Amino acid sequence: MKIERPRVAALVLNSVSHDARVLKEADSLADAGFDVHIIGIQDKRSGDALTRRSEGVSIHRVSLGPATMALKYRVRSRLSLIGALAFVVVAFAVLFTPLRAGLTGLLGNILAFGIPSILIAIGCLFFAVRLVLRFRQFSKSAMIKTSEAGLQGPMAGLKSTRAALVSRSWLKVWAHYQKYRIVSKLYCHELDRLGPHAVHCHDLPMLPIGAKWCKANSAAFLVFDSHELYEEVSQMSPLMRHVWQRVLRRNSSKVDAFITVNDSIAEEHARRYPALPPAVVVKNATIVNGEPLVRSNLLREAAELDDDALVLLYQGGFARHRGLELLIRAAAKMPDPWILVMMGWGNIEDDLKSLAAKVDPCGRQIRFIPPAPHADLKAWTSGGDLGVIPYENTCLNHWYCSPNKLWEYPVAGVPMLVSPFPELMAVVETHGIGVCLPEQLDGAALRRVLSEIDRERLECMRHACESYIKKDNWAVYARRLVEIYNSRFDRDPETTSKPPIELEEGASRRDAGASV
Repeated sequence: MKIERPRVAALVLNSVSHDARVLKEADSLADAGFDVHIIGIQDKRSGDALTRRSEGVSIHRVSLGPATMALKYRVRSRLSLIGALAFVVVAFAVLFTPLRAGLTGLLGNILAFGIPSILIAIGCLFFAVRLVLRFRQFSKSAMIKTSEAGLQGPMAGLKSTRAALVSRSWLKVWAHYQKYRIVSKLYCHELDRLGPHAVHCHDLPMLPIGAKWCKANSAAFLVFDSHELYEEVSQMSPLMRHVWQRVLRRNSSKVDAFITVNDSIAEEHARRYPALPPAVVVKNATIVNGEPLVRSNLLREAAELDDDALVLLYQGGFARHRGLELLIRAAAKMPDPWILVMMGWGNIEDDLKSLAAKVDPCGRQIRFIPPAPHADLKAWTSGGDLGVIPYENTCLNHWYCSPNKLWEYPVAGVPMLVSPFPELMAVVETHGIGVCLPEQLDGAALRRVLSEIDRERLECMRHACESYIKKDNWAVYARRLVEIYNSRFDRDPETTSKPPIELEEGASRRDAGASV
């Protein structure tokens, strides 16, 4: 099928503005001559319904405000109706007790046994809702305590609250389903308006929407882009995990092209969902513009560091199960002149700062600075000496992860200290750009690892970072992405305006992130 300028609609369940992978893919397709429209959600930071990113990329944001308010009031009205019916039943039982005593037969049995049963059922319903809400409050506080205790291992942060999670799972599934119906309707309306030739679904929640629309528009090309093992994220309950597995199993045969972020996740998808097409690996590599690296003092000045300090840098979101609590506890025992700098933000920022104040009350070895603007991230990161990725092994999604930091650190000339997980280990050991953390992260272990890294070894790893980025950058994976669409729409590969950087000779399959 040959089309002069194919229209691609990318579906994303966020506001798009800070999703680097989605924007890189959209820009690459636009550079290759495609008309790209990204459909996302309005939020407080990105409230514009339409943003023109470039000549070939537009961002359309739908508003969930009125729709979700309507859902909330619909739920309230149903609860009010239940309450009203309960009141009527009670009134009937009280007012007509003398009449009930004189009746016999079926009507008498209904009045004698049916009404009390209904009252008991209604009472049980409200008691169950109240119990679920109490379990939810307990679960939240229990998770915080468990995380602060520094437990490790698969599902360690969830075991103590399993009963609470199971008890509230059915309510969460129902709430997710109700909201998902609204999202699906709004996104399908946008797809009808745009009439794309291809629908690119970013992550599993978008796949059923794209599959539904493509079923009604059979000529459309359906692409599933899995950023992670979505059904294996650490916060997901067993019931929700089962639901999303069924969703992917049901829609996998409808997918025309499948993209994911690394070999391990590609192999896991192939094992679980054999109906999916063979995966094309498009990693979250960074864009290289060819300019030489110039190290900056922005980070050191913001953290008020001495010139001779060695910086162990964590950049990114502050979230549970990323090993940040363990890292801060261990950082208090780091050898001189190492200092931990936490650059980022997130919903546990206050908890991390409180923990740092306890283990390092003088602020000598742990510093917090605000997140850097994405456009200046490379300059800020270059002020670090060693970047850290301390994720906890709490779920399969973490075990197989390959976060953006795997490229954001090296492109700034910063080697890495990473958790001993398959994809992380493969990168640092194959290319010599870092060191693996011990499985049990504590003060003694971190002190031992850092004591073995001197300035000469750091300089050697910095040079390895430069070589690594030259052969493993976004241009390599942009070409794969464009080839998927070119093959579908019979387009000449020469239409790509920005030629990719070729891999060095002898690069391994894993170096290239080859398709599975």
